[in-house]
Amino acid sequence: MPALDWSQCPAVESIPEKVSGAWVLRGTRMPVSVIFENLEAGANIDDIMEWFEGLDREQVKAVIEFAARSLDETARPLMFILFDQSTPVHPCISAGTYCGNRGAEGLGQTQEW
Repeated sequence: MPALDWSQCPAVESIPEKVSGAWVLRGTRMPVSVIFENLEAGANIDDIMEWFEGLDREQVKAVIEFAARSLDETARPLMFILFDQSTPVHPCISAGTYCGNRGAEGLGQTQEW
């Protein structure tokens, strides 16, 4: 998959002296990659907002929406999963940690923990 052109997303910035030039939410030190790592681990936007103080919900949504628009049509169904608050979250994620257990065989599938 080709890399996304984050320079086209107004919600982010890359400054060489800030977080080693990583793409971060504008006006913060929150790397965009951390948002997606947490989503991949099963977190939702509410979790991210709770765990990382000072974030703007609209910026987080804008980053996710930008990534979704940038991907081809086969990846677009992920947007529903990312914003679906009923997706189960692994207990270690709820506690603010990540143990590496990806849980169900696909995002959005229910599994007893």
